[in-house]
Amino acid sequence: MARAGPEGPVHGYSLLKGEQAGRLQSTRRRWRAGALLLLWAGALGSWQRDPRSLALEAFEKGDYAAARRHLERVLRQDPKEEVAHAMLGEIALAGQKPKVAVGHFRRAGKLLREDVRLQVLLGQALVGAGQPQEARRAVLAIRSEDPQALFQSGLVLAQAGDCASALERLERARGRHPEKAAVEFNLALCNHRTGRHREAVELLTGLARENAADAGVQSLLGDSLAALGKLEEAQVALERALALEQDDPRHHLALVALEIERENTERGLELVKRALERHPGEAELYGQRAILRSLGNQTRLAEADYRRALALEPEKEWLYTSLATLLAFEQDRLEEARKLLEGHRSGFRGYYVVYLYSELLRRLGEGTAAQRTMLEKSVQLNPKFAPARLNLARVYAAQGELARAREHLEATAALDPGDRRPFYELQQIYARLGDGRKAAEMLAMVKKLNSREGGQTPRETVAERVEALKRASQSGREP
Repeated sequence: MARAGPEGPVHGYSLLKGEQAGRLQSTRRRWRAGALLLLWAGALGSWQRDPRSLALEAFEKGDYAAARRHLERVLRQDPKEEVAHAMLGEIALAGQKPKVAVGHFRRAGKLLREDVRLQVLLGQALVGAGQPQEARRAVLAIRSEDPQALFQSGLVLAQAGDCASALERLERARGRHPEKAAVEFNLALCNHRTGRHREAVELLTGLARENAADAGVQSLLGDSLAALGKLEEAQVALERALALEQDDPRHHLALVALEIERENTERGLELVKRALERHPGEAELYGQRAILRSLGNQTRLAEADYRRALALEPEKEWLYTSLATLLAFEQDRLEEARKLLEGHRSGFRGYYVVYLYSELLRRLGEGTAAQRTMLEKSVQLNPKFAPARLNLARVYAAQGELARAREHLEATAALDPGDRRPFYELQQIYARLGDGRKAAEMLAMVKKLNSREGGQTPRETVAERVEALKRASQSGREP
């Protein structure tokens, strides 16, 4: 189930959240720095006041400011000193300056090419610098069976969005890495993100049996159970997560998201009320309350909540998409919805917002060429989203591209065999192509579905509006 948490399907829980991250902190520091310290230690001899010696001493103590000053002195003496660049890269990465770190790591030359640990750190820096594909390529090139290297490279791959490759690395580290709980938590997270929810539940349940279940484990367990449709069990796990970390708004958001999935507006609104008492400035909570109020047909209150959430977090794509969806339910506010999206469209990245913009253009009778471009992009981003394929097929059919229209209509029918619309459109396409037999088959399907639907199309039902609101709430947060 897609969650309405702050950062996508698992509420933004970072890899190695909580206790697992704490237990690994000292191990990771030793793993990163060990080889660099050895490279210089033997060369310094009795030159104890050499800036390299002072840099090493400060680095070991965690005094990165002092270490940086000494390392900069080293580089003034020798701008190509590889160890100095490697350590400055480490310091920049620790100081949340990933772009600076990338520059230093890449100037580490031969040392970078030969040291797996530095290659992993370069991958981390590239992710932080907004270059996930570069990070992925750098880390996939690493060839090592060292369990720490496998584990760390798996985390970088997951952070870069390649959870399938991350799973392979983490599985190879499993059983050999000293921190079993950390490896299995991240295996579960990658399983969840790749749709392997049963495997995720098995791993997380095992951690719970071994008393290794912190709030992150319980929350991810709740997500995976919900994805399997086990909503009651999911609620128990999410409530445990909240009990363990009551001051973390993400656990409140997770529980509210569960009630949105159930369409239980009364309980959802009560949970939001309690959460806002503790977190009055949390934009996501106002957005969730807006969804619940929309489900309860409290349109004006929902609109006010969306606008309040946007005032708090004006860069959230899903808030714009959700508000535009709400406005589009009213024919006389279509232009207002279009302008809302138009003003921020360049920064959007989700398939649904692109589809919604095309739908607004269609309903306003504007720009067939623009509609086609938007719909093609939406289908490219999510080939399994049937409404975009259906509308794209209609555009193709209107422009005489019948073969392409048929391809998308057949895909739409396969994705949603209970919807009569693609069969109706296919009947017309086959008739235009002169295939009477197939046209008759499609007409028979339309009549069959008509008898089931009682004359209503899915777009005319309340369920269609509910689904639109839920999809809008995930725009830009799709895995």
